[in-house]
Amino acid sequence: MIPTVEWKDGIVRMLDQTKLPIEIVYNECKDYQTVARGIKELWVRGAPAIGVSAAMGLALGARQIKADYPECELTWAISSQCRHILIGNPHVDHIWEIQAAALSDREMSWWGFAEAVLRIQTGPEPFDRVILSQIWPANFRNYDGTIRASMLRAYAGTITVPIESVIVLQAHEIQRVERYIDQCGIRSYTHRILFECSSTSGQSYVTPDFAIEVAERICSELADCCFIISTHEPIAPTNPRIFSAREIGMRENAHLTHACTLFVGCGSGLTVVATSTAAKTLPTIQLLSSRTSMYASFCHDFEFFNKSTERFIEMGDAAAETVVSAIIACCREGLVAARATYHKPLPLIFDFYLELIDQWLVQRGHYFDALESLSVTADRYGWRDELIGFAKERVIPSMHLDKMNCDLQSKSRAETLVGLIP
Repeated sequence: MIPTVEWKDGIVRMLDQTKLPIEIVYNECKDYQTVARGIKELWVRGAPAIGVSAAMGLALGARQIKADYPECELTWAISSQCRHILIGNPHVDHIWEIQAAALSDREMSWWGFAEAVLRIQTGPEPFDRVILSQIWPANFRNYDGTIRASMLRAYAGTITVPIESVIVLQAHEIQRVERYIDQCGIRSYTHRILFECSSTSGQSYVTPDFAIEVAERICSELADCCFIISTHEPIAPTNPRIFSAREIGMRENAHLTHACTLFVGCGSGLTVVATSTAAKTLPTIQLLSSRTSMYASFCHDFEFFNKSTERFIEMGDAAAETVVSAIIACCREGLVAARATYHKPLPLIFDFYLELIDQWLVQRGHYFDALESLSVTADRYGWRDELIGFAKERVIPSMHLDKMNCDLQSKSRAETLVGLIP
């Protein structure tokens, strides 16, 4: 029997099963980057009917995997900070928790995870299939400037299930949220606004101080309203109609939406929760940074997946007074009237996308992956001038320096992609 993975002289040698049975080729993995490439290109394919999807984000593809392989035993790898999202998920059989205490730990945690997967593949019960859906730090080749589509692109099959995050709340979580709602008397107000204000990826300018400023100004103009500020940061609002939801867990906010009439978000984790299967569909104002463009735009994301965007009012770099006016208009005039005045979809620009590709691929010498990313982005948006310029100036001239993709198959693929650039 030919070994699929072996350790020899401190080097991981992986059988490239994509070349079988014509050739028996082993790829030497001397660093974590090559290890990750071997996994994501499926050099290694195990035997037992066990699936693993490795991601330090939300399980967006578990539902699809179970639809395509209903008998599979699905293990989902996720960071310790996000593990709670998967509790009760009917599509995940096992959770592999990746320890990452802080944001700064996540990259090394990822590489440690990649090595752990390889060690399993050398054992008696390797995974049948490994899918890396996490974009950062080693899967930017699938990145098109957005999150959900880029993660789902790692799955080779057609997406046929509903495009929505699955959250299944437990009875004790619902009870805890109901106690919080009763203690604050939230349902006694006509207008109940849930406010997300702690994004961490640069997609929004909104902070807890900004949210409190907006809430205080609205409370002075709108008598029958209250605000629930959802943030992990400690806040001390002085207005009795502004409540801190710090004690409510991230996923528990899904039930909190059922007691609210409006959601104000910033394209971060709470917006994912507020658009999940466990949440109530609410009129939604999204306050985003224009420079990140489509990166965290749920309006853009919903349009791509042919989902209705009528609930959204999207605003870029809006000043506090504009946000105040938009929220008051939603409360007094309704979503449709407010949307006609304040909905300003972010313009499609690629500066932020190209910054990330430059930082994580080009500056690290991964020119083939950069070309793949540009190609999937062009498949979605067309070959825009910014993409063409970046490809011809920053990527193509240096592709001969990429030592990770020097085989004939990679070179042939690159020549094909280069030929498609106008």
